Amino acid sequence: MIQIDAAIAAIFVTVLIALLGMAVGWGTLRERVNNNRMQIERLCEQNRQDHLLIFSKLDSIKKDLNGHFKE
Repeated sequence: MIQIDAAIAAIFVTVLIALLGMAVGWGTLRERVNNNRMQIERLCEQNRQDHLLIFSKLDSIKKDLNGHFKE
């Protein structure tokens, strides 16, 4: 009877340790996902700004070309 109780206790402790490990792993994974999400948002904002700059320069070139050919 004592051996069965010890085995059940060992299984219980093993399950608790496994759950603790899963919780730590889940927290680490969630942190990585959040960091990646923030990095993606920063890159999207930088890309948006770059696109705005490129299109404003293209508009400027287009205006210069249109003005040059009108002369």
